[in-house]
Amino acid sequence: GTFGVTQDTTLSGITSVANTTDSTSISTGALITTGGVGITKNLNVGGAAAIAGAMSVTSVTDSTSSSTGAFTTSGGVGIAKNLNVGVDASIGGNVIVTGDSTLVGDVSVSSETQSTSISTGSLVTAGGVGITKALFVGEGVDVGGNLSVTGTTTQSAVVTITDATESTNANNGSLVTA
Repeated sequence: GTFGVTQDTTLSGITSVANTTDSTSISTGALITTGGVGITKNLNVGGAAAIAGAMSVTSVTDSTSSSTGAFTTSGGVGIAKNLNVGVDASIGGNVIVTGDSTLVGDVSVSSETQSTSISTGSLVTAGGVGITKALFVGEGVDVGGNLSVTGTTTQSAVVTITDATESTNANNGSLVTA
């Protein structure tokens, strides 16, 4: 039958519910409450946990690795909406971004991998690069296609042209000027 309690109740021993009815909503399962639940110590859930409202973790434990911090998981995390990180984000594996990205602050790449082709180096892109302001290059520049300069060019070192195309008129050859 039904056992009803209408006053405050304190249970000092271990309380077990032998019913094995699974929960598929807030109104089904072996234990149902219409009020909140306050738990002083650990909560262990053997199956999935579905949380319909906001979840808050109030621990301020800092994270120094993938296995430390206020919230840790041994599996992946799927996030359908925005992710906001208040301080640093440290990622141990690759970052794969499938949509457009906007970086508001400075970007620094600390890898020192030398580039020897269009597919090697610390920063490799399959598309073009648009740069609004100045570009400074510490070592050589290899251009595989045409080089177009629309502003003034200042050369402070020797220019070597290795193309040996012979000129047959004023419009062809290794070096053509306007």
